[in-house]
Amino acid sequence: MKRRTFLCASILSVAGAVKALATPVSFLPLQQQWLAKYLVAVGAHPVNHWLAPDQDLNRQLQTASASFLKSGYRALGTTHYYCNNDQVAVFPLALHAPETGMIDLAVLFFTKNTATHSWKYTHTFSGFDLEAVGKVMERLGMPTHEQQAIDRFVPVYQVPHQRRPFTFQTAAGMLQLKVILESQETWLDVKVVEDRTTLLDSRFISRHTLHNTTVV
Repeated sequence: MKRRTFLCASILSVAGAVKALATPVSFLPLQQQWLAKYLVAVGAHPVNHWLAPDQDLNRQLQTASASFLKSGYRALGTTHYYCNNDQVAVFPLALHAPETGMIDLAVLFFTKNTATHSWKYTHTFSGFDLEAVGKVMERLGMPTHEQQAIDRFVPVYQVPHQRRPFTFQTAAGMLQLKVILESQETWLDVKVVEDRTTLLDSRFISRHTLHNTTVV
């Protein structure tokens, strides 16, 4: 499938509101633009989890998403995504408000143990994190192939006591994403380490305002 066609298909399943493949990405809320571009970069493909249920993955999802569901987040349609030879599952949750529409995304990652065929929760991206990863891709240049994007931007499993705040391990190294909220602006501090070499250590101004950006 061509990248443009896959991007449109990803947007259709993510947004649940786009009616034609020709709909421009820019007409989606910012969070969904960032999510769609991320999914394309890592070569993720959509799966309807009602049509292809995985009981262990569903149990892990229920546990990992419980606090988000209590806060008002809901599944973004009936679709989740697989990447890295179906060894990583990605579940987007969305927070909406009746007055403003989409407020934020929470994107949950799970990794499959190839020996036991069981799943473990690895990490959650917020809308800010998705934006930060997108900015990193722009600054470093889009990965030349899907595996490079997976190794650099997909979190791998860490035992809980080894996890560090604002930081997650990747197959290639480490990614640090920190949100700095100030009165006038929100900053994204981003650090990318690959093979013990710092590729990027920078600060960006966020466009994510935690309110709806849908074009009416």
